[in-house]
Amino acid sequence: MFNSRLDEAIDQARCGVDCALLCLDLDGFKDVNDRLGHAAGDVLLQEVAARLLKCIGQDATAARLGGDEFAIVLPNNSAVEAIKTAQRVTSRLSETHSLGAFGEAKIGVSIGIACAPTHADAAGPLLLLADKALYAAKYSGAGVPLLYDEELERLAVELRDKAAASRKGSAPVANEEQSRIAVLANDLRTALHEGHIHLCYLPIYDTVTRLPIAVEALARWNDPVRGSVSPMEFIPVAEKSGLIGPLTEWVLVNACREASCWREPVQVSVNLSPLNLSQPAFAATVARILGESGLAPNRLVLELTEGVQLQKSNAVENCLRDLKALGVALWLDDFGSGYANIGYLRRLSCSVVKIDRSFLAPHEKQREILSGMIALVQACGLRVVAEGVETSGHHLLLQELGCDLVQGFLFGRPMAPEQIDATLRLTAEPALRDRVA
Repeated sequence: MFNSRLDEAIDQARCGVDCALLCLDLDGFKDVNDRLGHAAGDVLLQEVAARLLKCIGQDATAARLGGDEFAIVLPNNSAVEAIKTAQRVTSRLSETHSLGAFGEAKIGVSIGIACAPTHADAAGPLLLLADKALYAAKYSGAGVPLLYDEELERLAVELRDKAAASRKGSAPVANEEQSRIAVLANDLRTALHEGHIHLCYLPIYDTVTRLPIAVEALARWNDPVRGSVSPMEFIPVAEKSGLIGPLTEWVLVNACREASCWREPVQVSVNLSPLNLSQPAFAATVARILGESGLAPNRLVLELTEGVQLQKSNAVENCLRDLKALGVALWLDDFGSGYANIGYLRRLSCSVVKIDRSFLAPHEKQREILSGMIALVQACGLRVVAEGVETSGHHLLLQELGCDLVQGFLFGRPMAPEQIDATLRLTAEPALRDRVA
């Protein structure tokens, strides 16, 4: 029946009515089988099937192809509509599954999307391309559906080869590390669902007006068993396990909602992973969150880390273009710590550059290096933020060098959301402005 419905949808696509094919693979299904037994795995598959049917329309067809692989045919659906359905499926399947006597299980899902007639106009080729997009989604670790394109296929091959090379000759160590990541990832998934993740905020001050112009949203994880888990530990795990997409969306939703209630219209900044930019629907997700929260687009800053080189692909270029079209601000974080150059700055179309905190460490050429970096960025027409400002000496040096913005513990520690309004109001008063200066 699945093959028949797919052929019918493609026949319509040849006549001008687009269709889409979603290929799905469950993430963490083997762990459920190993931990709870195959009978529990069977119950989980039935639960997944039931949820899939609730996520799709009456015209769509969902099927289990084998093992933990599923597919969905979406007749009369554009790529945008298919991505929205895939996001809905991802969100629904990532929720806790009740397995009766076997307890509960948490899994993820990787989804690849191909469309007819854009990508192929026959069932076999369309299945192949959707499967390649699925492969890329699984290896990218973005944790979100991916729409097929040629650059995405090349990236998937590179990621697969790197993963194979890292396993070769070091199986015991790799297995131990993979087990650690899997356990932490499972705990992180639980933390997202059960409210153990929260946000705090660190202001960014203008050195001329002495007022905060933005606050950076920082994700914090307080686990009932582990205690406080450092972002330096759980962010890389989120990237490797496919949770970075859901985590970033959670931060965006909460940061935009909270910022929309502040009395002072300062910007709120959210850190992105380079993996977020490979998500075809990421800009649409940002637009939806802005609409739901009521936050003006120009009050949202997206910080792109410079520590990991962004892949040159159509998906990334399109995402950057769409984000700029929304009216949100793009900043480059951790400048000087990785791959950035002038071409990189131009490609990102960013408006502000944050100099990595390591450049404030004592060094005989500290002044010269900082002066050169600030002058270079400002010569490109961009503003400069120095992060990690912890002493009055740091602040005095940066003022002398003409740094535009500063951020760090000298001006206060990360604060809870309920403290923001009071802090923004107080810093508008002359006495506190003098202290910040």
